[in-house]
Amino acid sequence: MFTRSGFSAAKSFLAWRGRQLAAVNVLVVVAMAMGSTLSCPVARGAAPRVTFDATALAACRDVTPDDFAAQHPGCKLVEARFQVSVRIEEGRGDDVATVSVEFSSPEGRFRVFSYDPQTWWVSDALGPVDVTTQRETAAAAQAEVRASIKADVGPAEGELQPNLGRTSSQRMQVQEHYSRRPDSQRVLVTGTTDAEHGVFFRWRRSEEATLEGRFDYSCRLIVPTAWRADWAAIHCTAESETSTWLGSKRLTCGETKQVVALYAAGDAKARRRAEQLAETARGVTHASRSGRGGDATRHTTLRPVTGDESSSSHWLAELTRWLHR
Repeated sequence: MFTRSGFSAAKSFLAWRGRQLAAVNVLVVVAMAMGSTLSCPVARGAAPRVTFDATALAACRDVTPDDFAAQHPGCKLVEARFQVSVRIEEGRGDDVATVSVEFSSPEGRFRVFSYDPQTWWVSDALGPVDVTTQRETAAAAQAEVRASIKADVGPAEGELQPNLGRTSSQRMQVQEHYSRRPDSQRVLVTGTTDAEHGVFFRWRRSEEATLEGRFDYSCRLIVPTAWRADWAAIHCTAESETSTWLGSKRLTCGETKQVVALYAAGDAKARRRAEQLAETARGVTHASRSGRGGDATRHTTLRPVTGDESSSSHWLAELTRWLHR
């Protein structure tokens, strides 16, 4: 038979067990709620949306130096200049972390010899940074005096040698002053791609440079001597930095593919061919963006203009392949 004390002990145990189970349930609910929100961005306003616009037609002037022509027979250098405009349609500009522009020949018909601008470093400091360091040194000196006293004490003879010493220390402060170059960061990172058949420009957010506006670029391209016209691909992307409970992550907030028609400056026929290409490319691009692939199947044959008019490369087919990659 249970006594009154036994019933009280059982009642206390059941109450304690109930409180324990209730605490476990609360922890489970909290964990589930956190799991559903850990990957959610911290509220910082609307996510940015970036759009791009690029040059559609570019005249390329011959810039071949004599030494290059001597070392590379059958080739010449042409300079292509183009612009890319970046516009932040929505959100804050501070949330856009990087903007990348890639200029390339998907078919590998030209190689990049040089380009501008190149990697660019900036610093918040306006001039050399003055640095002052301070350190403390300690010096110690010890003086010792020894004396010897002899005395005759009865039948025995003894010698007393007292030792007097003194130690002193000095502390000295040393100050050093010098200048060094200020810390800097890369605002623009550049380099070639696809075995030098392209070049990329990656802009990073900084206090010194804005990622919005029009940017000018130039590339010197190695092409055949008989080159008169062709096309190049411009691929633009923008990334935003979003903070989450687990840290920060990068998200694509803008991307576009555009075509720039290239032609030899002063060549009227090449210019007309390039204009035709630019118009066709605009239609192909719009059809690709809207998902109306059938609109791009025009019976137009556009070939790179060289001395050999029997070239079998078709610009339209190339554009369509590139836009659907």
